[in-house]
Amino acid sequence: MFSQVLALLLAVTVAQAQRPSNMTLCDYYAMKYWNATENLAINQYNLLNVLVNRFAFGRVTTPDGEPITGFLNPGQFRGEFVNLLPYFNGGLASTNQNGPTGVAVQILGLLPDGIYPPPQHFDPNGINLNQNIHLQHVYPYFGTVLGCTKIGETDYPNYNGPASVYDVHKYMNLDEIEVGYFINQIGLACKSVGFTEADVALSNNTFDAKFNVRCHPPEAIIKHQGLQYNSICSNEKCKVADNPICPQNQPGEPQYLNYTVSMGHGSSECTGNCTGIGVEMYNFTNTTTPMCYANKKGKCLKPVSMKRHLAEGK
Repeated sequence: MFSQVLALLLAVTVAQAQRPSNMTLCDYYAMKYWNATENLAINQYNLLNVLVNRFAFGRVTTPDGEPITGFLNPGQFRGEFVNLLPYFNGGLASTNQNGPTGVAVQILGLLPDGIYPPPQHFDPNGINLNQNIHLQHVYPYFGTVLGCTKIGETDYPNYNGPASVYDVHKYMNLDEIEVGYFINQIGLACKSVGFTEADVALSNNTFDAKFNVRCHPPEAIIKHQGLQYNSICSNEKCKVADNPICPQNQPGEPQYLNYTVSMGHGSSECTGNCTGIGVEMYNFTNTTTPMCYANKKGKCLKPVSMKRHLAEGK
């Protein structure tokens, strides 16, 4: 009899923990995370604030102890090193300012030991204007993808950033490992605020389908902005979308400044002298030969490709 009662209690507990099929990810977890009895815009906004700050900057863990690296910090995805920070700290000529090539723009405020994170849960810091604008755009955009139904109310303003997310990222030439690392950090952030494994998978699959394929047909993610190219995976290694429609004139690899090379993912063995550890950045002087480096297991590697010096036309 006791075992039957225990089984019933467990079944009830599991049922209570599941998201109702008529509630979106955002609506459900905004109420759950803030222990709210009403589905309010301010709770949805604050939930996305928490999620974005965590998957961007990391430095927190999931309830089961898994660390969130943050996509702005070097890390690993599918066994490969990834370093996305140079796209955001001015190290790469990869920002689209409506010119024929990308330009180097420092989006993030920096401290001597790295990126300057906003407060963990609420508003972004007021030190770096570009960083503020960037994060404020992300909250409603990602909220739309996760189904926040209160966007447009006073406490959760509409997304009014660039219409085409593809255009914003096109000079980055991101591949599926880089975008996959980014999406994986979103999933870990979702897990950290209480998403079930099934809902983490739903979030990851949604972002993957919309943003991690090449030539995804235009889609009206932000309804008032109409059909737009949105996928940020544009490298030739990206898997091709079903029924692909490709943007015209897709650019190639962005270029590093000052012979600086980031040890990103995709490395091969190297017979040269090893320098440094892991995925740090290294400076080159009058050479375009990839420098060898030692990974954390001591294996001597070099990057498969490198982004070359821009100012001198290399």
